[in-house]
Amino acid sequence: MKNSLLTSLAATALLAAAAGNTHAQTWETLLPSPGFAPGYGGTSALIDPFSADPANPGVFIGSSKDASGNGSLVRLDPNGTSSYTVTNVDNELLAVSELGCNTPPFSLVSPTRLYAVGTRRAFPLKSPQNNPDLWMVRTSTDGGDSWTSIGGDTFQLNTRESAGANGFAADAAGNVYTCGNAFLKNVTHWIVRMLPAGGVNWQTVSDLTAKGGGYANGMCFYPGYNLNPPAVFAVGWLNGKWEVRRSRDHGLTWVSVDSGAGLGNPKKAACDSAGNIFVVGSRYLSSGWVVRMSSNGGTSWATMLDVSDGLINAARNVAADQQGNIWVAGMTSVESDTSAPRRWTVVRHNNNSNTPESWSDSWNSRQNSFPGNYSDAFGIAADASGNNVFVTGTVQDWTDGNLNFYPGGRLAVQRLLP
Repeated sequence: MKNSLLTSLAATALLAAAAGNTHAQTWETLLPSPGFAPGYGGTSALIDPFSADPANPGVFIGSSKDASGNGSLVRLDPNGTSSYTVTNVDNELLAVSELGCNTPPFSLVSPTRLYAVGTRRAFPLKSPQNNPDLWMVRTSTDGGDSWTSIGGDTFQLNTRESAGANGFAADAAGNVYTCGNAFLKNVTHWIVRMLPAGGVNWQTVSDLTAKGGGYANGMCFYPGYNLNPPAVFAVGWLNGKWEVRRSRDHGLTWVSVDSGAGLGNPKKAACDSAGNIFVVGSRYLSSGWVVRMSSNGGTSWATMLDVSDGLINAARNVAADQQGNIWVAGMTSVESDTSAPRRWTVVRHNNNSNTPESWSDSWNSRQNSFPGNYSDAFGIAADASGNNVFVTGTVQDWTDGNLNFYPGGRLAVQRLLP
């Protein structure tokens, strides 16, 4: 299970400082490296909460598929200051969608359990129609060395129809949540499931369907600020429109707090230390980035960023630190640049009044980390300091003419240098 290899810190990519930003962003490429097996690429990142040196932590990376057709979960551990050891710690999931632990981000309580959520084939029948994806949650109680479905979750609405977990959250009471979608009679259901603190049985706490179907893509926990009570949020696509739903009673009841047919498809959500909630997504057919924010516990929302230029652009994920930085990862299309027509993209916005930074400035300084490649960033993680930021995704040689990532796509990981 543990197939380790050593990869050096390879080429660096510089993202120029945006107006109002006092420091440049320099990124170091950890993967791909020579000899690293091709696959679908990274989908999610989690900074290792058990790292011995928080200033130089390891990171867990979820992947959608490896060269053998299996999902993979790898851990990158710092080996001094110039290299990382890459270890495959689990390959049971067909696709890892999200990673998390049983404490909220920036919690003062140390986590005891790690989670990986995603999909896996239910049973190996010959017909693809009778071999549906299975919603699965894997968990680790030994710091990520071993993973099991015991204490995790497997779920379908119908054993002959697919289901998949897409998002994860944990609240301050110790409850953990996953969200995703499940088919029943060819209709897609928006699903949220919860494991109560100290419990052993997962339960469905939200099951929604409508004419346009439902896909719950991401979750976050809001700890409560300025008399706004704590809440858990689930975001996704419901009945053909952008949907954000909130629960203030540990998942027992949910209400719609942000919904709009013209906003696009929300992918992920995050909360910063100032009590702001951020939801990122893409317009229909990935034709633009959208970032929405609420500063009052989800009661009202405003659009922070809306970039729709008719090209293929997609916001995939979001992370927040305690320094006022919001990090958004995704992909932008620059068709005029034949060396990198689709670019791995990370933008940063700072909400602090002392160091204002506009989205437009950050957007205009999009990084081009992998010249000569098709690249797409899917997962991002940041620690409280904002000094450790990891991004993962897929990189493929543009010249091979194969955009389906068979077999040229490679898992890619970058780290922001402090």
